[in-house]
Amino acid sequence: MRFSARSGGSAAASTADGTHGYLPTFDPDILTAFVARGAGVRGGAVAPVLHMGDVAPFVAGLPGIPFDAPDVVLRPGLLAPPSARPAVQGTGGSR
Repeated sequence: MRFSARSGGSAAASTADGTHGYLPTFDPDILTAFVARGAGVRGGAVAPVLHMGDVAPFVAGLPGIPFDAPDVVLRPGLLAPPSARPAVQGTGGSR
C-alpha cells in the first residue's frame, strides 16, 4: 500500500515494490501515514504531524490506560470522548 499527498489521482494505491522499517534516525524528513478507525477514535480527526512515539499514548488511551512518558504526547482531539470509548475489563478505569 502506498499513500500519496498528490493533488490528483488516488490517495492510496497498492504497490509491488517499496520498503519499510527505517529508524527515525535514518532520515528525519521521512513522513508516513497513520490511519485509525473504530471504537474510541474521533471521526474526522486529523493530526498535522504524529511522531512514531506518539502512537503509543494514542493506543493506550483507547481503553483508558494512562501512558506518561516525557518524550511523547497524546495529540489532542484524536480520541473520542471517554463515554464513547469501549470499556475494557482490567484497565483499572472507572468506565
